[in-house]
Amino acid sequence: MTTATTLRLPEEYIERHRETLEFLNIPGFAKECQNGLEEIKKGGGKTLIELDD
Repeated sequence: MTTATTLRLPEEYIERHRETLEFLNIPGFAKECQNGLEEIKKGGGKTLIELDD
């Protein structure tokens, strides 16, 4: 693997995951997602129609 290829790999990884990285930079976002998943597992949450309200 050449140096140019080695440097390009992290850039490609970051570009492919940019949106995820942006979400994870929002304070409390990951924890809110975890809490929501737990609520869904317990039968809670909203349907897609309810989310429209």
